[in-house]
Amino acid sequence: MNKGAGYVIDLIYEYKSSLKDLKTKKEIIKSIPEDKRTAQETYDLKMYGSMISDHELIIRWLVRGREPGAKRGLDRRSVYQNTVKSNNDTLSFFNNKRKELNQFDGKEVSVWDNERIEDALALLTVREKDVYLLHEVGVYSFMEIAEMMYIKKGTVQKHYERSKRKIEKRISESLFCLAE
Repeated sequence: MNKGAGYVIDLIYEYKSSLKDLKTKKEIIKSIPEDKRTAQETYDLKMYGSMISDHELIIRWLVRGREPGAKRGLDRRSVYQNTVKSNNDTLSFFNNKRKELNQFDGKEVSVWDNERIEDALALLTVREKDVYLLHEVGVYSFMEIAEMMYIKKGTVQKHYERSKRKIEKRISESLFCLAE
């Protein structure tokens, strides 16, 4: 068991112990007939009820490791897993250097070649495309790309390798990419 899990177990124990004390105090006040309760005791009864509710919520949250009532925790929601964050610096780099990117050995890249390139890149996710273009066209190292995109170097390498495989597969299978 790691150190973090031990703290959670301790917290659960403390909250359950505190919850038991709160329920006991609430029952003591509830045992007093309503007409004989003071204003402070009536107020305390409401406060204990609120505190008990909060403690139960916290205990459920700690035990499950996610928000109670949610079908899936934030860590399991596909929308968050599939959301690709793209660094705006990457996009502005390509917008500012568009003419430089369209030149190859002093020759302007034709519209047809641009369409073939776009077709080959069409299968890539935004992040894969950013990584591939920054490495191939921008000639950045994996470490520099990782720092720019706030991800780990290994992640950059995986994105690059995956994008390279996808492009090679697209070029070998697509008639559009094969046409000269």
